[in-house]
Amino acid sequence: MGERPRPSFGPGGRLTVLVAEAETALREVLVRTLSPRFGNVVEAEDGAETLTLLERCRPDIVVVGARCPDMGAPSLLVALRQASRHLPLFLA
Repeated sequence: MGERPRPSFGPGGRLTVLVAEAETALREVLVRTLSPRFGNVVEAEDGAETLTLLERCRPDIVVVGARCPDMGAPSLLVALRQASRHLPLFLA
């Protein structure tokens, strides 16, 4: 994935947020909390799905949970950073 310009606002002037969290209850809380503020929130259960959605939906922000069963949160953060140096990443 190539470098992208500064965050572009999605429909209605809102950012797209990708939430990557293995624990369903925490993921649901994050989505409910972020949706009213950011509008378009996309969910991923594991690292592989996160990387697929990164290409598909091109989020403006990625929130990564501490648990990532298939590759570990640190490895996922490295992969996300390699995909885009300027993508804001947050560890939840």
